[in-house]
Formats: sequence, structure tokens, C-alpha cells
Amino acid sequence: VALMELYWQPHEGVSPPPAEVLRRYQALEAQGYDNADLRQSYARYLVLKAEKRDPEKARALLLVDAQKDDAFSQFQLGVWLLEGRFGAKDPKQGMQWVDKAMAKDQNYREAWAHHMFYFDRSPEARRRALSIEHELVDAKLDSARNNLAWWLCTSEDATVRSVATLALAQVKP
Repeated sequence: VALMELYWQPHEGVSPPPAEVLRRYQALEAQGYDNADLRQSYARYLVLKAEKRDPEKARALLLVDAQKDDAFSQFQLGVWLLEGRFGAKDPKQGMQWVDKAMAKDQNYREAWAHHMFYFDRSPEARRRALSIEHELVDAKLDSARNNLAWWLCTSEDATVRSVATLALAQVKP
């Protein structure tokens, strides 16, 4: 799987033509290589890198493992449904998959907060992202405190930045 993903980026002497990358994924699939990591990689390729995108195939690949309760596949499927990567956006179904992943692993709660903060960027999404990050700080998720501090200190809102700066100045090393 790592080798297949290495092919996505142009590296002299390593990267085959795009049609060959697709052929190799198809060959692995035809040989019965049944692995969630391969399906996830193949889906990412089909949505993000393939010359001829195949969102329906990518959706089917992710669905196999999402239905088997794989949090990564659930999260990726949900985000892409929300973004419309498979066609029309599907907020209801997208959030159902994201919620399943977040219920299993708080790291996906943090990933969802990042998605809302950096990609949605609406005031409501930003408020929700900050709320989730505060909850994760309280749950003592290792990276949450750092992420929250970064978001507050780099906020587009000058009031938030000044409050964050004042709070950080009072922290003793």
C-alpha cells in the first residue's frame, strides 16, 4: 500500500504513468488482495489523483470497511459525502458516518474539529470546532491543548487573539 501511494507523487524512476498506477490497483483487487488499507488507498487515489476519477468505485471501496465498523473508512466516507466528492453533497448521511467514527475514537473528533475549523470556516463551524477542542482538552487528548492554543492565538478575531495571548502569558513553564 505504501508503494502504491508513493506512485502518486512524481518521483523520477519510481512513479509509473497514471494509467499504470490504476492498473496496479486493479490487479491487486483482481488477485483478491482483501485489505482495508488497500481499499482506503485505492479510494483516495480514485477521488484525489486518478486521471479519470471514479467516485462511485471509491465510495463502494470505503463502504466495505465502513460497514465493518472501521472508523477511518467511516470518517473518510462521511467527510467526502459532506464535501460532495461522490457527486451531490449528502449532509445527513455524511454526518451519520462522521458521528460513528467520532463515537469510536476521540482522534476522529479532533479530526472533525480540524475539518470544520480549517475547511468549513463558517462562524458556526468555528464555534463548534472550538467547543470540541475544549472538550478534548478536558479529556486530556495529548494534542488538543496545543491545537486549541494555536487556533486561539491565530484567530482572525482580534479579541480572541488578545484573550489567548493574555492567558498564555500567565502560564508558568
